[in-house]
Amino acid sequence: MPRLALLVLAALLLPKLAAAQPGLAAPYTIAERHGIFAGGGLWAGNISCDGTDCGDFREAGGANGHIGYLFGPNLGIILDLWGMTSEDNDVAITFVAATVGVRLWLLPRLWVQGGLGSGHAEVRVGPFGARGDDVPAGELAAGIELVRGPSFALDLSIKGAAGSNTDENGDVTTGRMGGIGLSMTWFAHRHYAPVLAASR
Repeated sequence: MPRLALLVLAALLLPKLAAAQPGLAAPYTIAERHGIFAGGGLWAGNISCDGTDCGDFREAGGANGHIGYLFGPNLGIILDLWGMTSEDNDVAITFVAATVGVRLWLLPRLWVQGGLGSGHAEVRVGPFGARGDDVPAGELAAGIELVRGPSFALDLSIKGAAGSNTDENGDVTTGRMGGIGLSMTWFAHRHYAPVLAASR
């Protein structure tokens, strides 16, 4: 998948480029991040929905944006808006999930996330317009901070979301997406202390 290859290449190169920048390679310890954080990223993966037009998983790309609040250095609440889309053989599928959840840092560089909210699945077939449904949705994610600074982080993460609904006729509408993403997060407040080299 071309999108996935580009993301993996960027994930391998960006930490080296960041370390080469003045000041970023200086050693420090982060005592605490707290307060507001926000960011966004680009994604590559797969998308699917129910129905005869889009039952199989297909290659897709998309983006996300998030904003949250850290109650402590390891736990925060997060609002995440994530969308993926795919177009092939005159059929376009889009799934957008908006969830409110929790992000937990299991280790200084490793976090997991889960949330609940709503999703919008839309299918467009040729020139005949689009049909869409709004459904309850859930989301799970995990990420690792490739570059970790006092006020920012560059994450490589995996995420999946799904939503389904049953209408009055008993028909079930389901949208699903999963992928790997590269994202940046900025932290508004932090405490950190430089590590001073021994002078004697």
